[in-house]
Amino acid sequence: MNHANIEDSTFFVTITVSKTIRVLAKMMCSNDHTVEAELWCMNCEQSYCSKCFEQVHELPALKKKNHESIPIHQKPLEPALCDEHHRQKLELWCNNCQKLVCNRCVILKHRNSSLHEIVETDTAALHKAQL
Repeated sequence: MNHANIEDSTFFVTITVSKTIRVLAKMMCSNDHTVEAELWCMNCEQSYCSKCFEQVHELPALKKKNHESIPIHQKPLEPALCDEHHRQKLELWCNNCQKLVCNRCVILKHRNSSLHEIVETDTAALHKAQL
């Protein structure tokens, strides 16, 4: 594998991480940690295998609340968060530093436009795909 392919792979993995964590690991059932999850409860915000979803939601306290489930692969994506700036969303890409940055990173560390070219992650991914 040549160096350019490694850089491309790293770029796409970084962008992907900003969009989803599911790619890296299977999501396990919140109730039975030995079983892979099949469903996401929109109300509990927990992952379940189908058996545990039925068991948990048969409890009298939850039965009345009409909890909605969706297939686990349709679970809403969680944004990547900045460790440096109070868990701000990493929504931007610095082409020069080749890393994800939050709005505060841009203001505090990447504001010199001649040194840092900042673009949205979707724009960066589209540009990289066209190369």
